[in-house]
Amino acid sequence: MKKISLLLFLIVVCFLAALCLASCGGSTPVKLTLSRLPDKRTVVQGCDPDLTGGLVLVEYKNGDEEEISMTELTVRGFDSSVLGAQSAVLVYTVKDVSASLVVDLTVVAAKVKRLEVTEQNPRSNYFVGESFDKETLTVTAHYETGASEVVRAYTVTPSALSLDTTEITISFREGRVKLPVTVIEKKPVSLNVERTETAKTTYFVGEDFLSEGFSATVTYNDGKTQHFETEELEFLRPVSERVYASPQSEADNRVLVVAHTDYGNVSGETVLSVSDILPVELSASGELTFFEGEYFSFGAEGAITVAVVYNNGEGEVLTANEDLFSYADEPLVYGQTGVEIWLGSYGEVKATVKVNVLRPTLKEILVLASPAKRLYSVGDSVDLTGLILSLEMDDGTSRQLPYSAESGITALPTYVTKDTAEIVVSYEGKDTSFSIDLYA
Repeated sequence: MKKISLLLFLIVVCFLAALCLASCGGSTPVKLTLSRLPDKRTVVQGCDPDLTGGLVLVEYKNGDEEEISMTELTVRGFDSSVLGAQSAVLVYTVKDVSASLVVDLTVVAAKVKRLEVTEQNPRSNYFVGESFDKETLTVTAHYETGASEVVRAYTVTPSALSLDTTEITISFREGRVKLPVTVIEKKPVSLNVERTETAKTTYFVGEDFLSEGFSATVTYNDGKTQHFETEELEFLRPVSERVYASPQSEADNRVLVVAHTDYGNVSGETVLSVSDILPVELSASGELTFFEGEYFSFGAEGAITVAVVYNNGEGEVLTANEDLFSYADEPLVYGQTGVEIWLGSYGEVKATVKVNVLRPTLKEILVLASPAKRLYSVGDSVDLTGLILSLEMDDGTSRQLPYSAESGITALPTYVTKDTAEIVVSYEGKDTSFSIDLYA
């Protein structure tokens, strides 16, 4: 009997546990779906999102669905202090089980309800062209949320005061407030030229002037100053007051800087460093061949080219000729391998043109003057006294060689026979001849 009662008790307990598990699992949210967006999708900076009007569809684990207000959800991952679009995570939790969805919201700045302006040591007068002295102001913005803060990003208009300005307007977002001012005329008294580290101040003659990096500070008769950027200035020649385009000589180094202010024109000067363009490196290409004793020349057009590097960093390749380059006018020496040249009158920088200097070789010999003895008897030895040879060289030149025992001139035959009509003379492997007569 006790065993049957215990069994029934266990059956009842298991049934109740299963019923409980089914009931708990059925109320567990598994998915949220957006039904309707909230009425307001903007959030005032610093405030909580207002999700009124927003609806979501909740799907439970047991398949049930219900639509609930977004106001019942918890907002996570949203920072209302940061302006701009954000994604807010909306979380619905039942018995420690959560489901979520994402809604895009935008944080906007709070509207300004009014501006409160106080002045410390306000100025009694302003000069024409000045800006209102914001340093004397403390501007407090009072927002629609009830918060307030001292702001600095306000604007003051007009930015430049004129003689007919009687009040200025201080603006910050929607807030506006006006303050009275008294304005008197002012004038510029000096201009100080300023330049950054990137401003170009070193030039070569003829190089385009660059105004970037130059600015100027104008001082007015009220002791105030105004800064002018490059595009607000004119750069002129001091005497002619024409635009300074480029330095024309080393002495052309002064630039007149003019500022056109609202109260008149004022000018100052800046001084540049100007240098002539000079060659700093020459490099010659090509090789020329000469004979010993000839004088150097560039020969045919394009035979020699010269790469020139200038002190302004630029370079070019020139075809060498006598109009552009100079060199020493001296006869070339056998075995010489180079001739120095320079560009125009700039003799400090030179290049070497490769040369091959040859000694001319004997091309042929000619009898320039026959020997004194031209009449022979059979058996006489040949007498070359008085013979002068013309040595014709392969460089187109010639020279005379009179006969002597040491001249190296030889003759065949050396003795006259009855059949001898001419004598062949030889020198360094070259031959020529002259005729003779025999006694009858």
